[in-house]
Amino acid sequence: MVFGGTRDLVTHDPQRRVTIGVNLMSLSIGILNLTIGTFVWLITGRDNVLAAVVIETALLALPLIFNRFKRYNEAGLSIYLIMSGATFYFGCVLGNAVNSPLMITYLIGVSLFMFSSLPYRIVCIVSSFAILVLIEQNYRYRIIPPMEMAYDTQIMLRWAAYIAMIILVIFTFNLFWKNNRALLKELQRHADQVKKHLEIETQENRNKDKFITNASHEMKVSFHSIFSVISVLVNDVQTAKTNEQLMKRVNDLKAACKISQSIVDNILEFEKYEAGIPVIKRENLFNPKLLFLNTIEIYRYVAMESKIEITAWISKDLPEYIRTDDVKIRHILTNLLHNAIKYAPDYSTVQVKCKMKDNALAFSVHDKGEGIADDSVDIFAPFVSKNPDGLGIGLFIVKEMVSALNGKVEVASDQEGTTFSVSIPLQPVKLGLSTASPHHN
Repeated sequence: MVFGGTRDLVTHDPQRRVTIGVNLMSLSIGILNLTIGTFVWLITGRDNVLAAVVIETALLALPLIFNRFKRYNEAGLSIYLIMSGATFYFGCVLGNAVNSPLMITYLIGVSLFMFSSLPYRIVCIVSSFAILVLIEQNYRYRIIPPMEMAYDTQIMLRWAAYIAMIILVIFTFNLFWKNNRALLKELQRHADQVKKHLEIETQENRNKDKFITNASHEMKVSFHSIFSVISVLVNDVQTAKTNEQLMKRVNDLKAACKISQSIVDNILEFEKYEAGIPVIKRENLFNPKLLFLNTIEIYRYVAMESKIEITAWISKDLPEYIRTDDVKIRHILTNLLHNAIKYAPDYSTVQVKCKMKDNALAFSVHDKGEGIADDSVDIFAPFVSKNPDGLGIGLFIVKEMVSALNGKVEVASDQEGTTFSVSIPLQPVKLGLSTASPHHN
């Protein structure tokens, strides 16, 4: 009965609290009627008092019924009218033995609790003042003559009325307090959510600013390398260097261009993920050994700047051709190599291993850096980087691309270095007349 009409109302809905309050008020006033009303009937001996108590108690079922059928305004209005009618009747019949103006004050407070609509509140407040005026006029003109009773009976009635009023006031103010506390909790919850969202948005803006700054820095460095190699190449051509020397400069230029392309590809891929563009998986037939060796050869030029050596171990059981997305495989390897060279100490070695394992292409990249100190940090999250000049999106793209290929990536790190291991499941390839031409790396 207390929760009647609240089934479809969410917990933080103010109407739910008001509905429960009206139900509790109806039940509590009914109990007070049956106890204090019966007591008044016993000491006065008047049947009209008993009849009024029974009628009011029966009418108090109306708010419960209205709430049960989700007629919330009618429920609040009905309990107000019932209490107003009882106040007017008992104020006239019992006369000065009960202090009716106190009940009028209580009625105004109840109307403010039950109704959030201003018109309803105004009607209830005006009606309460009208009832007060009518009771005062009845005291004067005795239109409804009050009961004649002894002084001791009047004292008992007055104290019974005081007790009833105190109980009602405590009950109603307790409802007000619970309602306000719930509202404050809800406001605090919303404030905490807004604060959290603002902090996240602020951090995202900082990350984006850092991302743009670092991307600009890496692009400047990359283009500077390209222009430097071009200048050296032009000088070599003008001074008639040998073909072997010129070819070395061309390879240097090619490597610098590939690094720039890798940076741009990372930025574009990240923007795709941010925009929610679905990852398109394509399948090509290609030679994995050539792909790995060509990619490693390009990054050897980058590694040489820090006196870092890249070694490659490719298993003999690796098939000549495999079918999967070669662009994503190259992108994954490129990011892992770039990450390893970035954190590897000078004069160290970066090791790349590739083999077949359980019908999957398994490869790893190991560097001898200081390792990942904080295990609680998600290194695959965007904008996570110990390098202040890094973009912080390389490993994020690695994870997303590995997931797009239905593979898995794992990391093992200690004081002796860090190893990233990737496993990409493959379908068996049968070369024949109907097989499409292999994709050249």
